[in-house]
Amino acid sequence: MATPRPIARWRMDGDARDSVGPHHAQAHAVRFGTVEGRPAASFDGRQSRVTVPVHPALRLSTQPFSVSLFVRASVPLTSVYGDVLSKFDPQRRRGLTCRIGGSSPGYSSVADVRSVQAGIDSNRLGEWLDHGKPWRSNTLISTLTVYDGALYTGISDALPGEPTPAVFRWQGRDQWEYCGRLEVEPRTRSIMSLIVHAGALYAGTGTWDWEKSMAGHCGPTHVFRYEGGTAWRDCGAFGTGVRVLSLASFEGHLYAGDDRGRVHRMDDEGRWTDCGQLGRHDRVNAMMVFGGHLYGAPHGAIFRYDGGTDWTCVGGSPEHRHGLFEENQTHCLQVYGSRLWAGMWPQGKVLRYEGDGAATAWTDTGQLGLPTDEYRINEVNDLTVYNGALYAGALPQGEVYRYEADGQWTRLAQLVHNDSLDPADVYSWNRVPSMAVFRGRLFAGTSTCHGIAAADPHPEVGRVFSLEAGYNASFDGDLGGSWRHLTLVREARRLRLYVDGRSVGFSSPFDGAGPDLSTHQPLTLGAGPQGSLNGSLADVRWFDRALSAAEVAQLAAS
Repeated sequence: MATPRPIARWRMDGDARDSVGPHHAQAHAVRFGTVEGRPAASFDGRQSRVTVPVHPALRLSTQPFSVSLFVRASVPLTSVYGDVLSKFDPQRRRGLTCRIGGSSPGYSSVADVRSVQAGIDSNRLGEWLDHGKPWRSNTLISTLTVYDGALYTGISDALPGEPTPAVFRWQGRDQWEYCGRLEVEPRTRSIMSLIVHAGALYAGTGTWDWEKSMAGHCGPTHVFRYEGGTAWRDCGAFGTGVRVLSLASFEGHLYAGDDRGRVHRMDDEGRWTDCGQLGRHDRVNAMMVFGGHLYGAPHGAIFRYDGGTDWTCVGGSPEHRHGLFEENQTHCLQVYGSRLWAGMWPQGKVLRYEGDGAATAWTDTGQLGLPTDEYRINEVNDLTVYNGALYAGALPQGEVYRYEADGQWTRLAQLVHNDSLDPADVYSWNRVPSMAVFRGRLFAGTSTCHGIAAADPHPEVGRVFSLEAGYNASFDGDLGGSWRHLTLVREARRLRLYVDGRSVGFSSPFDGAGPDLSTHQPLTLGAGPQGSLNGSLADVRWFDRALSAAEVAQLAAS
């Protein structure tokens, strides 16, 4: 069989020229050289990109196409992995995206898993599906995480005599499999944090109900590693806190943030090193890796880790010149558009970090939740990137929003319909505290505010829902840190993703003739809506037809 002939091919062997046609690209902040024996372009995870000018031959519409490439993600994790390629208009939500990255559940940072999420869209929004409750009395889903090709979550509480803190694995539809209880002090009721690091699933303990934890009814802090089945291995206690509020994978080490404002690093199994306190703050609500740095967020501030026990405040703290728009709590961090974003309380603002050198370090991108002229009780609990867009979960009405532009967020759903909502009663508030992308869908968990178990809870809390925006195909395993071959094929009826010549995922069937992807945006290699790729690309080929499975396998082996 002859090797399929592309209409454009960027070999990345010293430059970004098209070796078979006129589609020569412009490279910005890209290093060309040899990476593990292959001519490649290396991207810095912040500013790098290769831009292919708009041309009729590369125009996307309703017709089939294929794109084939080799990719290598950087190891160890020092930033989000970012986008492999993009031809996408974010304002119209139209076009093509493909990115690499793991889950960032709730308040924790992104996992070091190198999964693949590819999507096409023409402003299509599917229906929300209900996937049930992992445990009937549980009222809070705070940690949705993809590990080893499956979706996991931990529960926050259970009635006396029931197992908690416990982890569950989704079995499809509304079925959940029990994956064991973490053996801790009985008053420690919650899985506070989950992350995948170095090929293993880790869980941090605590009690979500802050009134109980502040009264000393839990602790001490522990991190456990999943051993399979229902077995968990205790990686030891550390510090003087009682809750592991967030976990992060950074530079090959596991980091844990507690409710004393301190971060600890696990150097060896069971051996923890104190990495310092975030200013004078008493908690580490969230962490995120970006651009070679680890960031941490206590109440109302953001800090950058500088090594040892040193942290530099980059906004919001009384000792720093930049305030955070009267917001006094920071609840989540994410990376989008090659910038660090933060979700806040009590006005429900989402802020974007422009960098220390910017005239205004933080930009207000808009407010989520209730109008703030009378009540200021809005809280952004999670931020997640899915098919080219940034999504947010919000309190007090259990809502999901999507970012459109600065000052413009669209409410997509209210997942908890609570007729007894009283802005003056915190026990009536509801959250969407965790989201994850799995099998090409956006999954979201719901909760009450305190997460206290109940014999007869509101029917929509403690549940997991999912949505497909556009058409998506995902690889939910781990590419690892070596060269892998990816092929994305728009077929007549669906989008299909291949890894190393093997079909690993496909979208739901198209409606009618399928989405019209027409856009005036250029094709961008090594960058996209989330940001620059943290890794390398080689031998990118573009085809104006759908490749067969045999042709994809031939390209992967070439």
